Amino acid sequence: MRILFLLPILAAVCNGSNIIQNPGFESGSTSWTFFGFGVTTTLPHSGTQDADTGCVGHACVSTLGGGAFISQTLNTVALQPYNLSFWVTEDAGATSEMSVFWNGTLVADILNPNNNGNTNYKQFTFSALPTTSNSTVLEVHGRQDPGAIFFDDFFADVSGASSVPEPATFWFAALAAAMLIVARRLRRRSVE
Repeated sequence: MRILFLLPILAAVCNGSNIIQNPGFESGSTSWTFFGFGVTTTLPHSGTQDADTGCVGHACVSTLGGGAFISQTLNTVALQPYNLSFWVTEDAGATSEMSVFWNGTLVADILNPNNNGNTNYKQFTFSALPTTSNSTVLEVHGRQDPGAIFFDDFFADVSGASSVPEPATFWFAALAAAMLIVARRLRRRSVE
């Protein structure tokens, strides 16, 4: 049936599946853009690889598209809010910083996000991040003076997908079900 093309979209919206490709860098830099970052096996949170940078100074994190960053263009649903989470650790240094840009907007600039000296990872989560189109750019910057800052295990999904769906999700599900019922009835009539 022609209506069946809606089912994968509905499943993605309702299931809260991760829209980030290669979230743990296990396939190297595949699906990511790297500038001033590298993929290493030094301190992965899970798996065998992570992304890190040893960039020094505030210029590493202050400008969209500049400094030291990793980015990925995500397939999103326009006007749907998203959740984002990832893990961060550091290996040394008195000063560190990370900044997160979503859809071209700075959503966080955090000084010493996990500057604890013991290389344990800390999770950061950002909720209800807005989208304006079906394509959204995630860009994460880092600096660690003079060591390295590590990022791993990125996850982004539709806000509320893992708990109670948004009202629009219910309407979308009802519309999809109604379209399937109508298509089935039309098909039966054409067979008779």
